[in-house]
Amino acid sequence: MFVRELSAPTPVALARKLASVPGFAWLDSDGSHTTDARYSFLAAAPAEVRRVAAGTADALSLLDALSAPEAGSGGEGAAVPSGTASETIAGLGVGTVDADLAPGSVPHWIGYIAYDACAASRLGALAPGVCFARYSAVFAFDHHGGRSFVVGDDA
Repeated sequence: MFVRELSAPTPVALARKLASVPGFAWLDSDGSHTTDARYSFLAAAPAEVRRVAAGTADALSLLDALSAPEAGSGGEGAAVPSGTASETIAGLGVGTVDADLAPGSVPHWIGYIAYDACAASRLGALAPGVCFARYSAVFAFDHHGGRSFVVGDDA
C-alpha cells in the first residue's frame, strides 16, 4: 500500500475526468467539521467486482469475503484492470509528494446493499441485491486540510 499527496484538482474536477471510466464511484462528503465528513473519496476502474443476485437468502454472506487488499492481489472474480494505480495517476497529469494519510482509513471496497436484498420477491430482479467493487487506487480529499491524496495497492 502506498499514499501520495497530490497537487490535484477539486473533487468535482476530478469526478469530471473519471466519470466515463467504468466503475466510477464517488463518496462525497459535505465537508462539515465532523470526523466522518472530513474526506470525499473517488475511484474508478475496479480491480474486482462481487455481486450476489437479488432474493438470494444468504446475500449478505458476500460481506464476509471482503477484506483489505494485499499488494498485487487481483482476487477471485477479478476483472482486467485498466492499469495500475500508478498508471492511473500518471494519466491524470497530477503531481505527487509523500504524505501521511493512513491507508486503513480509506475505503477500498465501495458498493451497495439493496433494502430488500434478501427478499424472495426480488429473485430474478435485474439489479443485484448486493454489489461491491474493490479499487486498487482511491483518491481522498481532505476537506478540513484542503489536501488531496491517492492511496493504492501498488507503488
